[in-house]
Amino acid sequence: MDVLFGDTAAAKTMFVVKPQAFLPWDEPIRVAFGWTGGGAAYADYLRRSSHTLVSLGSRLNVPVAQLPTLFSRPASTPAKIIDEYLWVKATRGL
Repeated sequence: MDVLFGDTAAAKTMFVVKPQAFLPWDEPIRVAFGWTGGGAAYADYLRRSSHTLVSLGSRLNVPVAQLPTLFSRPASTPAKIIDEYLWVKATRGL
């Protein structure tokens, strides 16, 4: 029996394996940004998220790796922080 992963399951699996490199990618976030799914859209999501984290770190004058501590979330990765922010924005309207 073949096992197929959809966009959400694939992204969450990659996040579990490499939480510093990959972000979870839930359907509400995809819909909010108008993405239908697929690898190219996920790669765009990663690029945009990376750019946002780098820009935020620059504005706050801290390395991206220190953002979780700055936001009193030392156990979280920068990827998880942006995921949680986007989840709230997507589920409550952008």
